Amino acid sequence: MPEEPTEDGQVTLFDQRIRLIIDSDVDNEIDDPFALAYALGRPDRFDLRAITIAPYQNDRCASVAESIDRSVALVQEFLAVAKRPELPVIPGARQIMASVDDAVESEAVTAIIQEARRAGPPLVIAAIGAATNVASALRLAPEIEGQIRVAWLGGNPPYWSHTWEFNLAGDRFAAEALMSSRVPLIWIPCQGVASHLLTTLPTMERDWAPTGAVGEWLTQLLRGYVTDHQDYAKELWDIAAIAALVSPALVEVVNESKTPRWDESLRWRTDAQFDRPITRITSIHRNAVFADVRQALRQIS
Repeated sequence: MPEEPTEDGQVTLFDQRIRLIIDSDVDNEIDDPFALAYALGRPDRFDLRAITIAPYQNDRCASVAESIDRSVALVQEFLAVAKRPELPVIPGARQIMASVDDAVESEAVTAIIQEARRAGPPLVIAAIGAATNVASALRLAPEIEGQIRVAWLGGNPPYWSHTWEFNLAGDRFAAEALMSSRVPLIWIPCQGVASHLLTTLPTMERDWAPTGAVGEWLTQLLRGYVTDHQDYAKELWDIAAIAALVSPALVEVVNESKTPRWDESLRWRTDAQFDRPITRITSIHRNAVFADVRQALRQIS
């Protein structure tokens, strides 16, 4: 998980049980419930305090506000299968940020701020959607920068031709606010990193469905995701953020003194960076991660 920042402000990974909030656009794509299941199945690593709901925008729903309601409903369905209905599910922003200095108030933002202020080890937020809730919390309560750590999955790595990616583009102002903040940040890029976490329906049916009710429920999500599974593999992007917090043995990282920034067309700038350090995940050990997820599913089924 994120350790206390080093002298240059960078974040490292080490073994310790984590006080965790998962901030997720759960209904947007099927990988989000996989990430929730992974965290729930590792109570030795995570004290999961809540699931906060991040907004999304696509053709699945008529509005950002509707995306919140759809995600809440799906999380509640998942938690019923996992026999964890008591876990708080907290609605987030029903609109995205209007500027990098904006903040969108919501129940999720209030919960993040309150949990960050509690005594104990720093709160870690696994942000696996648009960064609206996290960035808004930092804008409304800037003093919590020193009390939280964030693992954010979004954008593409600096060597990619562009940084356009769903989570970043879903609220580019929130992404900029998060990336330019002083909060210790683990960044998990998508293409070439999280995109490596591919699975197929035959693999799910053989390895994960037999683990129990949650494994079968997740397998059914993949089964219904596309109509033709021949030669098809699905990225389970969001489990990368959980894997990065489970063990340093599951990922490769680089600590950098500057944070990449993008231009108006969401292409990487070569002339400027954010003047703050960052820990970037550069690769993920897919086989080891999937083996660990399978064992985690056995713990909640």
